[in-house]
Amino acid sequence: MEELSKIHYNQNAQNFVIHNLRSDSQDTIDSNLWAGVVLRKAVRSIGDHLRELANKELGIITLQSIFDSIDYLDVAQDLPAKAMQIGQALESKLTSYRQLLFANKALVQSLYGFHQRTPISESLPCCSLNSSIFGDGKSSDGGGREKQHAASSMIAVCDFLPYSVSRLTFNPGRNLTSKFSQNVQRYSSLKWQYFISTEGVQNEYPAHQINSSTIPCLLVQGYRHRDVYASTIAPRRENIVLVIDRSSSLNLNQWQTAKELARQVLNSLSSNHQIAIIALAGALEYPPADCIQDRLRPATPLNKFLLTKYIDELTLANTQANHSQGLEAAFTLLPPASDAMLLYISKGSVVSLSEPKQVLDTIMMENMKRNKKLVIHTYGLTDGDETMLYQEALLRDMAMQNFSKYGLVYTGSGVMPGTYHDVSSVGASAAALNSLFVPEDSTEEDTMVISIPHNDLTDSGLVVSLTTPCLSSDGKPIGVVGADITLEDLTDVVVQSKGPRLYSFLVDSSGYMIMHPTIERSMSDRAIPSRINMTQFENLPGFSDVSVKILTSSNGSADLDVSNTSITGEQLVSPYSITFTYSWYKVPTTPYIVVVRALKSFVPLHEISGITVPEMDGMVYHRLDLGQLPAEDTCLHFQQLASFKTSALFLSAKAFERPYEHLSQPETKTMVSNYLAYITDGTTYVSKPGLREGVKDDVITVSHVNKLWLQQWKTSSYSQFIVRRYIATTTGVYRMFPASLTHKHYDPTQTNWYRQASALPGRITLSRPHIDTAGSGFTVALSHSIYEGRSAALHTPRDPIVAIMGADLPSSYFQRLLLEMIPSCDSSSLRCFILDDKGYIITHPYISAAAYGGALERQHLTHLEPLVASDILGHKSLVQKKQCNSFTDRTVQRYYQLNTSYTDTVTNLKTGEQCVRYQMSLIPGSNAFLVMVNETCELRMSAFCPCSITDRLCLNCQRMEQSECECPCECPLKSESCSADHTDSEPINPSCDLFSESNLLFQLPKEMTSRLARCVEPLCSSYPDKRSCMGVVGCAWCEYDITGKVSLDQPYCGTQRVCFGGALGARTPYNDQIQVSAENDVPHTLMKNTPVGPVTGAILGAILVLCLTVYCYRQSVLRRAQAAGALHDTPYTSCYNQEIDGCVYHELPTVPGPSAPLQARLNVADLDGAAHISPYHINENYRRPRPVVTTTESSDHGYSTMTAHEEAESSSDLSCKDPICSANQMQHSLPVSSIKLPPPPSKSTNRAIHRLRLEEGECKKLLPTVGRPQTIEEHPELQRECDLAS
Repeated sequence: MEELSKIHYNQNAQNFVIHNLRSDSQDTIDSNLWAGVVLRKAVRSIGDHLRELANKELGIITLQSIFDSIDYLDVAQDLPAKAMQIGQALESKLTSYRQLLFANKALVQSLYGFHQRTPISESLPCCSLNSSIFGDGKSSDGGGREKQHAASSMIAVCDFLPYSVSRLTFNPGRNLTSKFSQNVQRYSSLKWQYFISTEGVQNEYPAHQINSSTIPCLLVQGYRHRDVYASTIAPRRENIVLVIDRSSSLNLNQWQTAKELARQVLNSLSSNHQIAIIALAGALEYPPADCIQDRLRPATPLNKFLLTKYIDELTLANTQANHSQGLEAAFTLLPPASDAMLLYISKGSVVSLSEPKQVLDTIMMENMKRNKKLVIHTYGLTDGDETMLYQEALLRDMAMQNFSKYGLVYTGSGVMPGTYHDVSSVGASAAALNSLFVPEDSTEEDTMVISIPHNDLTDSGLVVSLTTPCLSSDGKPIGVVGADITLEDLTDVVVQSKGPRLYSFLVDSSGYMIMHPTIERSMSDRAIPSRINMTQFENLPGFSDVSVKILTSSNGSADLDVSNTSITGEQLVSPYSITFTYSWYKVPTTPYIVVVRALKSFVPLHEISGITVPEMDGMVYHRLDLGQLPAEDTCLHFQQLASFKTSALFLSAKAFERPYEHLSQPETKTMVSNYLAYITDGTTYVSKPGLREGVKDDVITVSHVNKLWLQQWKTSSYSQFIVRRYIATTTGVYRMFPASLTHKHYDPTQTNWYRQASALPGRITLSRPHIDTAGSGFTVALSHSIYEGRSAALHTPRDPIVAIMGADLPSSYFQRLLLEMIPSCDSSSLRCFILDDKGYIITHPYISAAAYGGALERQHLTHLEPLVASDILGHKSLVQKKQCNSFTDRTVQRYYQLNTSYTDTVTNLKTGEQCVRYQMSLIPGSNAFLVMVNETCELRMSAFCPCSITDRLCLNCQRMEQSECECPCECPLKSESCSADHTDSEPINPSCDLFSESNLLFQLPKEMTSRLARCVEPLCSSYPDKRSCMGVVGCAWCEYDITGKVSLDQPYCGTQRVCFGGALGARTPYNDQIQVSAENDVPHTLMKNTPVGPVTGAILGAILVLCLTVYCYRQSVLRRAQAAGALHDTPYTSCYNQEIDGCVYHELPTVPGPSAPLQARLNVADLDGAAHISPYHINENYRRPRPVVTTTESSDHGYSTMTAHEEAESSSDLSCKDPICSANQMQHSLPVSSIKLPPPPSKSTNRAIHRLRLEEGECKKLLPTVGRPQTIEEHPELQRECDLAS
């Protein structure tokens, strides 16, 4: 049937997309293909099972009833007051820093007055510091971050000095140490304090060395803080053109000096400056980027990065420079009748004696037009050559605008002379720029300049610089004092001010976004910050009018009516008419504006009223390492300090009024005691220890699940399938069972399980399989929302959400669930799998349990089942391709959205794929879909779902067609690069959600973990078959040897540490595997005195020599592989952390099935060759990888047109990166020859008996350690293993 396509404006996606309007109907479902399975009944049974699991094991109904029984008070939503409250908190913080800064300034000015009588010039160069003064610079809190750069000292101020410095130069560094140290004790969030003099001396605290691969320490003075110095000492807006001589007259040393000087000029510019660059030779050359080509642009961090990259790529020309042509081109870039500065880097060589006069005549005519507003600074590349007097004279005359020397009559009102600098080497470049921005008039004395966010040179984290000029007694500038604070510290009160139906963001006075909930900016962010207008984030129709009001009035409110749209996260259904209210407050004496956006509702907000503090049996905070519980009650739950005696409370940074301050300080036993005393106090006499309003009420309310969880763990049959249970509230309260030590920076509200359940209230949501950092392997999070209480207990999806409950289950549990509910899924003709509402696989028979650590694209339906994916796209009511803007890495993300309201069973279209038959249906009450596939053809057809094999770049970024099958991918976010405003052709997409935070593991001392027994060691050997073994926490069905190719004679259920991913001896991602080996028993009765003849001896000797040769060769190969970072003998030890570097990839059969060897199943992580870093994430150290195409293969432009199984056949050994392990874990698994297989159930003595050799002490650790003491005799299966091991 002919397909008709039309272009529609899809307001939901807010983007022009091409919809496929084909009217094909689907085939009828033939029950003979599905072994009599009625899919609607099957998914209903699975849905009922998931609902039972959530209700009984999590306590959804119990906790919801508790919230429904609570009394609430109506609270008026006063947005203007909310915006003012946030703004005043930000103002108070900046006022404190201002007072600190002016105290530093007063000290410097006092020292300068003393210096004029007695010189203060003692120096301590940063580049020659003794390493003995450095501490580790790290926080003592196991869950904290490094506060300072590793090589830093809090006991000294060091100096970055200019190339040549006089012994009498003012250098107050030694006299500032005490003051700077006191400031840090008072404000622990201070990152750097410094003083930069007009003579180029730069004092830095704490003392540090910058170990940069691109900037030598001796040149740091020309880069570090030069831009904030310029914006403070010369704050006026200035237009600058930089001309670089690249003619053939320069030698290599002069050329390197010119490039270094140009780079330092760029780094010295602030966002107040406008900059353009011209490369001068016989012809002119401009930067190639559209944004920065032949025009002036703001010197933003992004533009400076692009221009620096252009300078790095410049090469010498083979022609002479035409100076007059270069000057004329520079003058055309400068706006008329405005202040202008020309920076001219050249050797000054000319081709004729008449050229100098032409050059000066060009300058004179331009200056007459500008009426004394043109300043020229020249930089002579003399290279120490004293014979270049003629060239030097020309450059001096250009700077001084000495027209009379050449007989030129200047009739203007005067000239503003510049300066000439002799730059003889790279090291002298910084000194040449010291006087570039020193103003002639006095600078305002009480000014505090706040910079835009920029990258710290030491670690590339985002910081904001606060600076103020220092003046002498006669009003002349002597330098700048400054302090750097992290962007997190500045904006924490804004980011955390998010509540029901509202959030806040921060913009500057020009309308550019500083912080927004949809961008991920932190002190550890390494990306070059972009200047993005707020209209790109708040991209609702009509918001541009609201933005004008925000920028033109100091405070106010405005309503914005939006009709027929669907807003992500607002729990609304299209079409729907809604109103958003924006309130704003301009923070006095700062460039900041706080904006609060809320969904206008006629239903008032509520808050808990008069909750009673119950008798809580020993409230436990998560810091079990601080001795809250007896030692005998704590144990090691995989890799995590835990206790099964109770649940534990964790307060994330969101629960505190000053989140960054909480994160920057280690939690002490006293602080924990204060938290618990306040929470359990029923008298209101205990003061609040910095917690937000509502936190205490939430802690008390959710504490009621403790008894339920403890009872379920003791009595429920599901306990063997649940790793942990937890709940998180909107206020940042988190409670988990078993009680576990949690990383301080963990934010449960930023996780996938929390966001998914929040977006689909009332539904059970399943997350994609992810590695559990606590050590339990790959898990799937099952989560469900809890509504704000209603007296009648009647709830709708539009009710406010107050909490999310969840549990982690092994990923293999869901394959077990399928086999139990639909036994025919275990047949060779059918395969069944589950996927979520974004199309990502939750469980699939082709994916091993160890294979979920790769790129997400490899876990998507389009990659694993391209034929099914291609056909499903024809069901336009079921699936839609969407896209969103990711401002974190400047990309447009394309993704799939499946309709969770679609209840019909979907099967093949009549005109669609016929070789692979499938049926698919939503699991009721969830975000997951069940798919059954029956391949009816012996020869498989292939589908084209393009997936980039080098990066995540989409095949065609110019359009997005709904019917085209492609993997989730990304395109560059096309916007005007310099202003970051939308181009006319750029689609207006919604903003993407933030990347989910991983649960970082709290690092415990090894001496503590070595003393802890394991909480629960599962009795895996008691499960006789594969199905009963699947999904049990800590167990794996051991069926293959370490290669993943050879099946064991007798598979069995073993611990995950013995058989991770089903392969005996495979290394776990946590490096906690039990060392095992395989050996054959020999007969107990040896033949004594058996004569061995010469022939037999020779044969045995030859065999020994051959074995020794093979062994040595194998060890040599292993060592080389290890040096290359590849684990070629551990097929299912996927890369789960950047610190475990290496994966192995094996060839796979074309049509793997459930009965195929483990190696034959599609291992997503093993096929992971995609770049994990967005190619559009502006990072100076990132280079997009290129595919290698040989002359014998055809180029596909980096896109894979193979199916998942065809691709598997050609996969070779690749390297991959991973999100979890440590650098010291790059070790190989044991060679095959050292593997000892476990004992088979059979007792036959006619076969080789495979024995399990446990390490010393493992038998004892196999015993359960929670509850009453148990003995080996009570567990016969352990007795047998221990007897064999002994």
